[in-house]
Amino acid sequence: MSVTTRSAIRRRGPCAGLLAILLLTAVAISPAALAQQGTGAGEGRELFVDTVDVDVVNLQVSVTDKDGKPIRGLSREDFVIEEDGDPVELTNFYAVESSMTVQGAGVDQEAGAPNLAELPSDQFLNLAVVIDNVNISPQNRKRALDQIRDELIRVVRPGDQVMVGVLNPLPSIQQSFTNDLEAVNAALDRIGKSTSGNVSLMAERRNIYGEMARNSDDFGSVGGGGAESKVQPIDYARTALGRMESYAVRAHSDMRNSLVGIQALISSMSGLPGRKAVLFVSDGLSTNPVIEIYNAFVDTWPEESRDLGVRSPESATSRYDLRDELQDLTRAAAASQVTFYTLDSQGARSASAGPEFMSPGTVGAGVDLSSQATLVELAAATGGETMLNAANVASLIDTVSQDHADYYSLGYVSDASRDGKFHRLKVRVPDVPGAKVRHTEGYRAKTTVEEMSDRTLSALVLDVADNPLDVTIELGTEQAEKRNRFVLPVLVKVPIANLVLIPQEKAHRGMITIFVAVQDDDGRLSEPQHFEVPVDIPNEQLLAAMSRDVGYGVNLMVRSGPGKLAVGVRDDIAAVESTVNLNISIGKS
Repeated sequence: MSVTTRSAIRRRGPCAGLLAILLLTAVAISPAALAQQGTGAGEGRELFVDTVDVDVVNLQVSVTDKDGKPIRGLSREDFVIEEDGDPVELTNFYAVESSMTVQGAGVDQEAGAPNLAELPSDQFLNLAVVIDNVNISPQNRKRALDQIRDELIRVVRPGDQVMVGVLNPLPSIQQSFTNDLEAVNAALDRIGKSTSGNVSLMAERRNIYGEMARNSDDFGSVGGGGAESKVQPIDYARTALGRMESYAVRAHSDMRNSLVGIQALISSMSGLPGRKAVLFVSDGLSTNPVIEIYNAFVDTWPEESRDLGVRSPESATSRYDLRDELQDLTRAAAASQVTFYTLDSQGARSASAGPEFMSPGTVGAGVDLSSQATLVELAAATGGETMLNAANVASLIDTVSQDHADYYSLGYVSDASRDGKFHRLKVRVPDVPGAKVRHTEGYRAKTTVEEMSDRTLSALVLDVADNPLDVTIELGTEQAEKRNRFVLPVLVKVPIANLVLIPQEKAHRGMITIFVAVQDDDGRLSEPQHFEVPVDIPNEQLLAAMSRDVGYGVNLMVRSGPGKLAVGVRDDIAAVESTVNLNISIGKS
């Protein structure tokens, strides 16, 4: 989903109180001084420009037959779209077949053949291969990556790019976006050889299961072996429960941090142009990471568990439930147009674990598949697919490749697309028997500020800056604040000649919004801050100002050590956006 058209020039009031002013020379001014000086010529006058919003919701859908093969040649009349249960009228439509755009309804009637055009640049694929190091064993990781490395060449086409990252649990980029598959494969090799992973938590889990198995039927004796000294089942159960509660706290924390890491990944990819997909490799995620072990506990000691206050696994583990966090994550992915293709590198949990490709309705009964079901839900909610057979990675890569080569782009005008709420979508092709339609479960259109914040994060984390406004950054000398914190002065400069200015009675006025975010060496991110900066130039100074910069100074509180700084600037009148980044090193001796 994307909001492709938003033609808006906003009506703004006086900018009194903003800590910003036009600087005709590259001199940093403190926030206090800026507040005292006001906004210069034109202060107190409003910028009267009408706002016109045309919001088009766009989504890409994959349509396949019962054998998983793409169904081509459909027209807009074949599709039915519902938003929150209400039908909507299609206004935009085109088809993509074999990575070529089929114009309009898809067929040139006179020629009797598809009217093909090159795929537009905004449809190129940004594919992130992401390994969940928190929830994967080293052996499973290596086996999966060995297969992925050999298969990616079938996905990447001219104009596409691939990135490689790991979650530890925050995203760590091992290879930034590139079309160099040799560099991608080298990064996969390095990760595959790594020994990192949540080995200790997995070992603790195995030990608890092992104790249950040993002690469920073998109640040994202690001391002299008399009846009075015999260890009772409830003693074993009490010991096991204590270990389980300690394990549960850690497992819940690790899983919650994993979901936070995926959220951070989504945010960093959100500002990318083009189509965005994640090939996510994990041993499984779970919205209740301890329910399975509590099930085993109750099965092992049914009477003792009740005596110890464990009436049911569900009640005992309700405080560890993460379903709300998963819903927030899937909706964030939908809002950011990020499609997940998930690979369970551990494979089937049992012989009855179900088919290789699983949908939400096929999660098996009789065996707990919660960690697999979460991977399924993440993919299904974003329009992707899940592979449960770790030995059949090629089939999942086939799906990624096919979805990128053959799909339909549908668009409609929505009055609700800027209300900030999540709206569910359903797409059908009722006159095509057996057709399977995959698409994101819904959308929440973002505000301009949210979109620009995401672009700034993408520049920060993924190094995908784009700078049509020729923005530059100047750093001042950091000042020690407390412990390992420093204040870093930052001056953002934009050439006035690159901005659109609206003539007023005595001055020309523009408006830019500046976004700033930082990342430390451990991958921790700051929330992007933004500042509205009015640009007022007296008419008699306009010609001279065209060779100068508008500048805005901000003091950032940063940690010592290496890091990265990203700045986004939006010309709010021209709707032109720039992002720049640079590496920083704070607190050097």
